[in-house]
Amino acid sequence: MWKLVLGFLAGAVWGVVCSCLNNLVLNRALTAGRDGRVMGANLLRVLVDLVFLALIVLARKALPFSYEMALAGAAAAIGMMGIYFAFRTAGADAKNDKDEKDGGSD
Repeated sequence: MWKLVLGFLAGAVWGVVCSCLNNLVLNRALTAGRDGRVMGANLLRVLVDLVFLALIVLARKALPFSYEMALAGAAAAIGMMGIYFAFRTAGADAKNDKDEKDGGSD
């Protein structure tokens, strides 16, 4: 039982690392402000997700816990952190839009 829980938690940590990297890629593309760069960043984010999940599968024999649960934990963390970063980015954009309408005064 502990191998299942440990596998899920390890996968979740791995998924959070993957999501942070994805967020870094997306933020760099958004600050560039070009549509082509954002589209390229989205493709790169998908590739990062695939690589991070594939690394779990490739290391399955060396892992001391359930690799299936590690995959489930990583996928869950990638999804949840993706939603968190999307809301955070949208909130920052909305705040910037409001500041621009107000003339930047507080």
